Amino acid sequence: MATNGIGPAAATAIAVSPVLVNRTAATATVVDPREGVVEETITTGRNPNHVEVADGVAYVVDKSGAGENGADTVTVIDLAH
Repeated sequence: MATNGIGPAAATAIAVSPVLVNRTAATATVVDPREGVVEETITTGRNPNHVEVADGVAYVVDKSGAGENGADTVTVIDLAH
């Protein structure tokens, strides 16, 4: 629904994840969404490709089979520090 800045949709906030995955670098970058600056870059498992943020924590799924016995891994990032 486009309102061109008129009506309730003009005030609706859009949730943006502050974490970007860098698949080929095997890292996740935490960005301050208000300032648009990088806060930190964290090493993850190989091929990170999914991020879910809940309650101040980011969960990055590394789908590479690089974990023990070929399992995928999850990197947990505390965003509240």
